[in-house]
Amino acid sequence: MTIREFAMQDGRVYVHLATPELARKFMEQAEAEGFTFQDGTKPTKRKADTVMAINRDLTLNYVGVFGRMAYGSGTATTCGKPLIRVEYAEVVARIEKP
Repeated sequence: MTIREFAMQDGRVYVHLATPELARKFMEQAEAEGFTFQDGTKPTKRKADTVMAINRDLTLNYVGVFGRMAYGSGTATTCGKPLIRVEYAEVVARIEKP
């Protein structure tokens, strides 16, 4: 599944980037798929955090304290929307599988 496909799901999508290497790959893939930050900055021009949000309008944003708490708590919703958790390591493993 592409990052764009995750963004089109019905809910708030948070992506966990467990390592610096995964973070780099995520930012490169997001940029290749047309994502930017809300101010138009390309993903590879900024440092990824361990949890990033992806949005339907093909923008990325950092996740604040409350979003991190929601991500880690196991809650099913955040801000009235379903919370969709993506482990990017699993996405990469499926892509790189021979």
